[in-house]
Parts: sequence; structure tokens; C-alpha cells
Amino acid sequence: MLGGNNMTNCEKPVIDYKKIYILKESTMITKITENSLCICNRGSEEVEIEGDPDLILDFFDFLKKSIPLNIICAFMNRDHNIDQEDCLEVAKILYENSLLEKKEISEENYQHKKIKKRYSRQQSYFSLFNNDYDQSFIQMKNLMKAHVTLIGMGGIGSPVADLLVRAGIKNIRCVDGDIVELSNLNRQTLYSEKDIGRLKVEVAKERLQTIDNEVKVECVNETIHSVEQAKQVINNSDFVVVSADSPVGKLPMWINEACVSKNVPVIFTGYSGDIGVVGPLIIPRKTLCLNCDEHFSTRVDSSISNNVREKVNYFDNKITPPSIGPICFLVSSIVAHEIIKALAQLTITPITINKVLNIDTRSLKIDFHEIENAKNQCTCYKITTNN
Repeated sequence: MLGGNNMTNCEKPVIDYKKIYILKESTMITKITENSLCICNRGSEEVEIEGDPDLILDFFDFLKKSIPLNIICAFMNRDHNIDQEDCLEVAKILYENSLLEKKEISEENYQHKKIKKRYSRQQSYFSLFNNDYDQSFIQMKNLMKAHVTLIGMGGIGSPVADLLVRAGIKNIRCVDGDIVELSNLNRQTLYSEKDIGRLKVEVAKERLQTIDNEVKVECVNETIHSVEQAKQVINNSDFVVVSADSPVGKLPMWINEACVSKNVPVIFTGYSGDIGVVGPLIIPRKTLCLNCDEHFSTRVDSSISNNVREKVNYFDNKITPPSIGPICFLVSSIVAHEIIKALAQLTITPITINKVLNIDTRSLKIDFHEIENAKNQCTCYKITTNN
């Protein structure tokens, strides 16, 4: 796209490509030839823009939305392979000819300069799913006011905590009754050799606050042994992450009952052998829960082959359970992304709602198991809240 400028030699206004500019409402666009458009406004000179009219009109459509100019240019490059410099040059010509007007960001957003400076890349990601860039500020504030409880600070819990704090979560509760051991260091990212023998939750707090000194971290040095204890641990939480693996079989059901009774969303995650597991993400009173599916297993889904199942059972029962960093990080990244989508209230829905995602890391085959019952409706909260 190329632009022609009919402006006189008077001093030209300066455009800030990181700001928001809107195409004026009274702007008129006329097709001149097959490869050019004319754009004008009352009180402005006519400007001829050369190029594919459809692409130019797409660019103008973006200029009607509250999106920073540099991000619009990035979208045009991504979607239409248009050079960003060409887009910026056209915008500059339009602005110099009074066809664009600068949109001042609201006072509320000015109060969040720190958000914009620290999370600009993340806001740009959020804006992929928004029509209005200002919406990304609201989504960031949704994250920053959320309280997340992580039950288990091991191979999955520690990377998830790291990713959530980097994403803007400011209130974290870390629940784990273990100390740091040498065998943890191949996969548990918050700990180092100097931490061996210390409580995991205390070390986690120190590390997370070096990432963001504003994050509030509550340490709970406990292993959960009952529903009542689980209810106390998740108190005042907006979201719960369960990656702890013991007591096997009992812990997920205890947490499930506690979260359903307190109406707190929860996601379960883990791994067994070379199988990574994410989900289900349960939203009480909106989705089914673990109690709705008596065949539910957070470890290995029935869709996994018997051969793999036998190997997993052998590892779990005969020798030290296998665990490697890349599988933990793969699972943790998916879990953190699901939580961010849910808490920020992005328009993209978490894929693990009511589903278990199984990842066979040998083949990278992915299987889903959906929680379901005959009525496809959860009434468990009516039972748990009356107990």
C-alpha cells in the first residue's frame, strides 16, 4: 500500500505509533481505479491510497477500533503479509491530513501505566481476541485481583506458580508438606541445591517474590488428609490447582467435594510415566464434577493402550515413579494457559472444561475423556452444601 500526500509545507503533526488513532466518522472513501482509493473529510485535502482496495478497507476497519497503531500494523502483516512500514506510512499520511484523530486513553487506564509497561506483550496477545484494546486492561485486572491456591508445589505446581506470577496473578497460596530434595531438581523449577532440606512452600515464596515483588504468597506447610482440611485450605480462593498426587485416588475426590461446596473452580493435573494429564476443569454449578463420573481417573484414561497402562502400573508400583522436566513443563504450560483464559475471562474458552486431556509424550497423541452422566447435570453441590 502506498499513500499520496497533498499537505502543504506547514509543520506536520507527529504520530506516535504506540498510541490509538481512530478514523474520523465523517471520512468518505471512494474507489478511483481498480488499484486505488480516495479518502477525504471536511476540511481536509483528498488523499489517494494505492494498493488492493480490499486490503486497504481492512486496514481502515481496524482504524475504526480502539487498537494501538503498531498492533494494527502487526495484524495486517500477519493476516495479509503487508509490510508493517507501509501500513505505518499510510497511517502517518492520514494523520497529517486530519483524517485520523488520536484517542486519549481513559484516566483509569493511565493509572495502570505499570500494567502497560510490564504486560504489554501479554496485552497484545489478549487483544488478538478483542475488538477493543482497552478490554485487555480489564482482563489484566481480572488476573491481578484473583486468588489462586496451588495444592502441590512439585514438578507441575512449581512451574505453574512461576507462569501465573509472571502473567500477573498477585495472590498465591502454596500448599505442600514436603521439603526440597536433591531428586526434585531435575524438574521443579523454583528450587536449587542451596534449598535442599528447606520447606518447599517457603522457598517457593522467596522465588516468586523475586519474579514480582508485589505478589502476596501464603505458605501452607500441610498435606491434605480430609475434606474438611481441604475446605479450610481453599478458603477465599477464586481458583484451585491440584497437582499433588497423594493420597492416591482420595485427594482428587476430597478437593472436588470442597470446591463444589464452596463454589470454587478447580483444575486437576498430573502425569503417570510418559502420559501427561490436564483436567478436568470443573466450574461448580455450571459443569459436572468428579463425583458425577464414577469411572473418572486423573491418572490414566481408558483410551490409553493396555501396553502403556501396564508399564505405568509397573513404574508406579515397583520402582521410583519416573519423572522428567520436559513432560512437567509441557503439562504446566497447558494448565497455566487454561487458568489464565478462565481468570482473565478471555473470549477463548478453556478446552479442559469437563474434559481430561491425555498427552502421550512418545507419540504426542492427544486423547480427550469427557465427564458425563445420564442426566448431564451436576447436583452434587446440593448435597455438599447441606453437609
